[in-house]
Amino acid sequence: MFHRDNINGQNLKDKQLCLTFDDGPGVHTLPIALFLNQLKIRATFFVVGKYAADNIDVLVKIKELGHIVANHTFEHPDMPYYCSVNGDVQDQIVRTNSVIRPYVNSELVYFRAPYGKWSAEVADELNENLKSSVNLCGPIHWEIPGIDCHYWNIGNSVEQAIEAYLIEINKLQKGIIVMHDEIADMGIVKPKNKTYELVMGLIPKLIEMGYQFVGLDQIDGLHDTESELNSFYIKSSSNRWVSEVDNQFYSLRNEKYSTFKLIENGNGKVSIKTASNAFIAVDENKLNQVIISSAINQYSMFDYIPIRYNGFMLRSYNGNYLNIENKDNRMVASAQFMRQATVFNFKSVHSKIERKVSVSERLRLFKKGILFVKSKLFSR
Repeated sequence: MFHRDNINGQNLKDKQLCLTFDDGPGVHTLPIALFLNQLKIRATFFVVGKYAADNIDVLVKIKELGHIVANHTFEHPDMPYYCSVNGDVQDQIVRTNSVIRPYVNSELVYFRAPYGKWSAEVADELNENLKSSVNLCGPIHWEIPGIDCHYWNIGNSVEQAIEAYLIEINKLQKGIIVMHDEIADMGIVKPKNKTYELVMGLIPKLIEMGYQFVGLDQIDGLHDTESELNSFYIKSSSNRWVSEVDNQFYSLRNEKYSTFKLIENGNGKVSIKTASNAFIAVDENKLNQVIISSAINQYSMFDYIPIRYNGFMLRSYNGNYLNIENKDNRMVASAQFMRQATVFNFKSVHSKIERKVSVSERLRLFKKGILFVKSKLFSR
């Protein structure tokens, strides 16, 4: 779940620094990662999805070296402005996650907004979608800004950049540092990038001055509450909430809501974890029945199919979709066709925002439904 304000390194101790790199991966990413690994320093690489997709081998190596791979959107837009002109901010997160997820060492994916630009409206829109909010931590900001790309653009030397970083770091004595292993949106600056040389010159000096480096995941308080923030409720329909009762799941009105978490398994597969650390699953002997499983396996993995406005459908191992039986409101896996599936909605445990579908949107969806029926009739 995204915060409405930036998250920074205020809980770092004196003489503690956290290295982060934006806009890669590119030609400088692996040399930087290897150099830092030799010094036993773990950095976070906030990667741009369109570059990451073409540099999977670099992501593999970053992970092997113990660094953190993080999300920096797919096309590097100014998120508040992009949101204001109806840009799909959710897609920027989801598409990038689909590329980087196998190379992230934990359930949690860190996120930084391009240029550090952020707004409450962007956070709210991202938090409306399960796949663009759950298991994400951000936006991660900084204390020591990334002036390196600006310096390369105006022709300044590596020594001048080192001096500028040292002045800022010594003034604050701690903080999250930003540098750029690649330049996302200024092609003219790419061949001028000297951040690798900057790192080789700056980091040994900082070590000599007594600074210590920690990984982003080692900053106290940065994500202590994320486990709770990434819990959610599931609503089926008619304001009924999915609840766990006697090893099965029901859609109930007035019962205590059950909480769930999302586990991504790759290839579009997800598992839904319960508050008791079990999983929603189909019964391996009666595949139409939905039960609780103690492990992630083929029976507890589902194809996740997103629906606009925080909705989703789940297709089970038997090829059927999850649906709610009318007679006793029990969750089963008996919907053979998508049109029979239940569209579930989620609401974060800690979110105060619950999106309401407007009358105009309902009318538009109704018209789409009529067109679907017409297409089936005339196709015969």
